[in-house]
Amino acid sequence: MNRRQLSVLVALHLLLLLGLSYGQDKEISLDIIGITSTDLQQVAIHASVLDSSGQFISGLRQENFSVEGDLAGLAQINDVANITDDSLGFASVLVIDTSSSMADLPLQLAQTAARNYLSALAPEDPVAIVGFDSDVSVVVDFTTDHARLNQAIDQMEYGGKTALYDATLRGIELARSAPLPRKAVVILSDGGEYGGVSQSSREESVRAATIHGVPVYAIGLGWSIDRRFLEDIASESNADFYNSPQPEELDAIYGDLAFLFRTQYIVSLQVDVPADGERYEFWLRVDTADGRSARGRARLRAPIPVPILYLPEDVFSTALAENTEITVEIQADQDIQSIEYAVDGEVVSTDKSLIIEPEQQSPGEHQLDVTVSDVDGDIGRLSTEFEVAALPPTVSEDFIATSDEGIVEAEMVSVAAGGQTEITQVEFLLDGELVMTDSEAPFEYDLDPFELPPQTHTLTVRVRNSGGQTTTIDRSFEVEALPPRLEIEGLEDGMVLDATLEASITAFGQSPISSISSNPDFGAPVSGNQMQLTLRAEDFAPGQNSLVIRAVDAAGMETTRHINIDVAALPPTLTLSGITANAIISSAKAVRIEAGGQTAIRQIELSFNGGAPQELRGDTFTIPAAELGDGEHEALITVRNQGGESSELRLPFVVQLPPTASPTPLPATATHTAVPATATMTAASTATSAQQLEEQATDTPVPTATPTDTPVPTATPTDTPAPTDRPSDTPVPTDTPAPTDRPSDTPVPTDTPAPTDRPSDTPVPTDTPAPTDRPSDTPVPTDTP
Repeated sequence: MNRRQLSVLVALHLLLLLGLSYGQDKEISLDIIGITSTDLQQVAIHASVLDSSGQFISGLRQENFSVEGDLAGLAQINDVANITDDSLGFASVLVIDTSSSMADLPLQLAQTAARNYLSALAPEDPVAIVGFDSDVSVVVDFTTDHARLNQAIDQMEYGGKTALYDATLRGIELARSAPLPRKAVVILSDGGEYGGVSQSSREESVRAATIHGVPVYAIGLGWSIDRRFLEDIASESNADFYNSPQPEELDAIYGDLAFLFRTQYIVSLQVDVPADGERYEFWLRVDTADGRSARGRARLRAPIPVPILYLPEDVFSTALAENTEITVEIQADQDIQSIEYAVDGEVVSTDKSLIIEPEQQSPGEHQLDVTVSDVDGDIGRLSTEFEVAALPPTVSEDFIATSDEGIVEAEMVSVAAGGQTEITQVEFLLDGELVMTDSEAPFEYDLDPFELPPQTHTLTVRVRNSGGQTTTIDRSFEVEALPPRLEIEGLEDGMVLDATLEASITAFGQSPISSISSNPDFGAPVSGNQMQLTLRAEDFAPGQNSLVIRAVDAAGMETTRHINIDVAALPPTLTLSGITANAIISSAKAVRIEAGGQTAIRQIELSFNGGAPQELRGDTFTIPAAELGDGEHEALITVRNQGGESSELRLPFVVQLPPTASPTPLPATATHTAVPATATMTAASTATSAQQLEEQATDTPVPTATPTDTPVPTATPTDTPAPTDRPSDTPVPTDTPAPTDRPSDTPVPTDTPAPTDRPSDTPVPTDTPAPTDRPSDTPVPTDTP
């Protein structure tokens, strides 16, 4: 049983006061029953001073009180008021448990004690009533209407669970709004928090009582109470805890509390300490005029009207090199409404915590500013400097794929690098050898497995930033054995070949290229891994053709490429030998025809001067100079192949026959061989000996065939005969002596030797031309004497 309970029992109360009093005279006691310290300029200490019989000692003044302990020299007493003598009102909140455990007698006795408490108060003392079970409700707000208060007490009913924390907090909040500065909360509970129905925690309730300076007198009924919570909240608020094992004791406890609230001094202090929430242990001493003295012990907590901010100890003791979470510690009597973290003047977070990432900051000194605001608009600030270490670059480690299978194709290695400062250089090393340096993003390297032997390799990426820091990452990878790679220029699959095409083939491999070839073989090697192809359309059959390119390296790996080409159908090729264009001939001329191309020759035709073509059976023909006569002529040779294509060649030439000889007259009995005027080309060819053809052939360039749709221009039109005195339709005699005065139908002797009976010394005229002034149709005599 504590001091308040013993106060109703005079003997025991006197013994307790004697044990707690101070000084030589132990017949008086001083008990501090509450402190209001929300304003350090007006700290109110509620104290009860009783004599040895438990009676209130009145008439004490400012000079009767002093302060000792931690506040000695820091606190000045400005005023002392007596509630009873000065008729000062006192506000109180009764918080009554109405949960199921209070059923019947406990609740009935609690109601009786509450009514008796009201009757012990002064009429001007306002009271509010809060009831709680699973829920908390304000039954009656502050009022001095005792009839209304008693009616509300009588109507209380039990049921539900116990929301102890919510009820305590609600009572404290209601007391804060009391119409008088002198106030207290009296809470009655027969248990502890039950069923988890409270929304607030026990710490929140205790904190509220402490920072708001509201004394909370706690009464525990029965044996199932949350004694620790009730004692803590009473102690933190400079109030008392009452233990009442039996409901019958409630009436005495409530009566004692009413007596205390009506008989107390209010000692006002001005305390010169920081408003930082610090706690001070002190004694309030009283000395009466008759020499008696006593003192009571209490604890003063300095208020925190403006939020105070603290940072964790040593959080910035070294330069930050890793992500660091900063959570500012806040001490405030009011709830915090907002918080801001700013780095170098820029707000970077409005959360409870800030994560400083050194990678996102430049190395060196930085400024951190934290600003918080409470619900009353009070603002607390904290500023400090911190250092960020110079960090190496950050580099993604997935710049090359890792797989059980080796690399078989060229791939682009792309490195993502960053960090707190600019990346100045990225180096790529292959098996320890520098292969590339890149200084601008994206940082890339073309990794070609054809340039590497099939084995395990190491790719090293070395990244340097402007701060001089370097990060190096190694990645191993496998390269498979690969066939050579072919690069073909000038030749594509499906292209059309209609002339001569030049193409180049280049082979690359992990090992040196040992051979490169084509089938059909149209290539010529240029170097060890290169070949030059020359494709002529005439070397292929018209239509779809396939070209096979093959490359083999020193390791025996082989690559074959099939290229399909469409070959155009070409006209046959045609050239002549034995004569040149515009040649002048004086006798029959043998000409050889050379015809070829993609397909076999089907037909060769020949015509002179636009005449009807004649098909040739061989590869030679003879120009019948004598038959054609003097003048310009043209031979047209047309060749057709099995593919239906044709070529033609026009051969212009000039015939200049030699003058006609005048033979020696012959006897009348001489026999002459006549030459038919319609001698054919084959006849002329027959009349010309092989030896003569050989003598007439030259090594002058041979005319080339022209396709039938491209005529070859000639120097002189072929239908214009050479100028002579005879009509163009008169056959031209060949080495025939001029006719005599015999009839024209008499055969003309041709180079017939004179009769054997002619004297041998008789001259024989040879090849004497006919007179030019003779008409062209008059026979020319050959035997002129």
